[in-house]
Amino acid sequence: MPKSEAASEPGSDRKRRKLFSTEPEVSHGPSDISHFPFLQLPGELRNQIYEYALAKIDHLGRHFICLKAVVKKNRRVTARYFMEAGESSDPVPAPRLLGVNKQIRGEATPILYSVNTFGVKGMKGLLNFLSQIGPSRAWLKDIWIHETHQSRHAYAAYNLLAQCTRLTHLKINCDEPDFYTDANSFDLAKCFYRDAHPWLEAVGAATGDKIGALDILDIDDECITEGAWSHDRDGRCAQVDDARELFFAQLKDLLDR
Repeated sequence: MPKSEAASEPGSDRKRRKLFSTEPEVSHGPSDISHFPFLQLPGELRNQIYEYALAKIDHLGRHFICLKAVVKKNRRVTARYFMEAGESSDPVPAPRLLGVNKQIRGEATPILYSVNTFGVKGMKGLLNFLSQIGPSRAWLKDIWIHETHQSRHAYAAYNLLAQCTRLTHLKINCDEPDFYTDANSFDLAKCFYRDAHPWLEAVGAATGDKIGALDILDIDDECITEGAWSHDRDGRCAQVDDARELFFAQLKDLLDR
């Protein structure tokens, strides 16, 4: 048979390509790759891995997670919250790790909620967040409420906050004067106590100290007094100090009753 005819036989080109191909053949059979025995690692090492995977460290070196609401339109659903990565290159936690299996969820959940500070927008944001994480709220240690505080959701939010028995720091920072507007420092304490007393009293009962919550509560100056912003620095500082002293003294009296 002539050489030219042999080259044109069906399948001959395919055989040559296969013979000289440098690409590895793909096997479609069962994988022989073994899984890493993660759960056989020592518990201390697993906890270190959980913290590395679940801690969100910002550019200031803090473990801080800012929660942002995502609301599906035309559906009666509670707003879901996700961990906002922002525009920086800060590492983002991997909460999906909790869904691998029951054991990992049980081991990693306390770490996720205890090593990070969670920032929420207003009292509605706090209420939705605490509602959605369920019993896991008991592991929370640090919460930051920003932008707004005054809302009809405050009492319900503090009711759930009372179940955060490990909380060591509650930061309230209103970007705008929106902390019981138009109330003076004396009335301000009454307004705050009216909404927050479920949490304030729960802390007192848990610690055996009626005013124990005051060691956890951290309220920015601008929340306590809107009129403190003066061009006279010394005058402003004196006004802020007086307002803070009056606010916390009145709150202490309410808790001591």
